[in-house]
Amino acid sequence: MEYRNVNELKPHPKSVEIYLDAPNEHLVDSVKRSGIWESRPLVITTDNLIVGGNSRWRVAKDNGIQQVPVIVKEFENEIDLLRFILEDNANRDKTNEQRIREGLVWKVIKQAEAEQRRLATLKQNSTDKVNLPYR
Repeated sequence: MEYRNVNELKPHPKSVEIYLDAPNEHLVDSVKRSGIWESRPLVITTDNLIVGGNSRWRVAKDNGIQQVPVIVKEFENEIDLLRFILEDNANRDKTNEQRIREGLVWKVIKQAEAEQRRLATLKQNSTDKVNLPYR
């Protein structure tokens, strides 16, 4: 874990699109009182986009906290990044609109995974056919 200046960080656009909301009062009070940072650092990409902890970042920024703990995480692809954002927010209280937006992103993820499986099967089958002896 390392620390970064809050002004170097910014929320991932997809996270903002899905969960567009203000931090709840319980979170604001908790950060002010105990600074919940050590047990729950922000998760960021290598280019300083927040993929876990946008609300905590906003509370820190709004309350003059300059440095926040972060974990830098690399993702193989955009689908893995989207999955992380959704799974990181699995336990939060959500509005119906947020649930619908999550569902739309899950649909994109599932379609991409299905396409990857389809392409892998095509590749495997074409390789098998090339190696079959002709009679």
